[in-house]
Amino acid sequence: MTLQIVKAGISHSRDIWEWRNDPVSRSLSRQTERVEWNEHKSWYQKYLDNKKSYLYIGIKNETSHNIPIGVIRFDLMDFNQKYYEVSINIAPNSRGKGYGSLLLKRGTKKFIKDVDKCIRLYAEIKVDNLLSIGLFTSAGYSPFESNNKGFLKFFNEL
Repeated sequence: MTLQIVKAGISHSRDIWEWRNDPVSRSLSRQTERVEWNEHKSWYQKYLDNKKSYLYIGIKNETSHNIPIGVIRFDLMDFNQKYYEVSINIAPNSRGKGYGSLLLKRGTKKFIKDVDKCIRLYAEIKVDNLLSIGLFTSAGYSPFESNNKGFLKFFNEL
């Protein structure tokens, strides 16, 4: 399967917004409320300008056109310890096709090439999100903490 990882740009904003507002995505997120378009546009532009965050899109190359299948992001959480939080969201029409694993693995590889000195990645996953728990575990992440708010933390040492 051909999956290209590209840095997100302005042209990806609407897709990311729609994926974020999908009912399944919202139910598995920390922030479950619907995000309005104007709020997203403002956040998205600031996010793209932030030098401490990295946002990538997975693109499936199919015949003569490219189809965005999901987004992966890396946010610097602690500069001194050089660790980043990773989150992933697969487009609703691309779920259940094995893209999550590819996007997580290839997106992480691209991120490591792009960033200077990342030591640890971690993800917070809702305890009832068994698919994401399995996804991150299969990608080499290990559980290390529960915050008693319905989330588990997984980390990956680099």
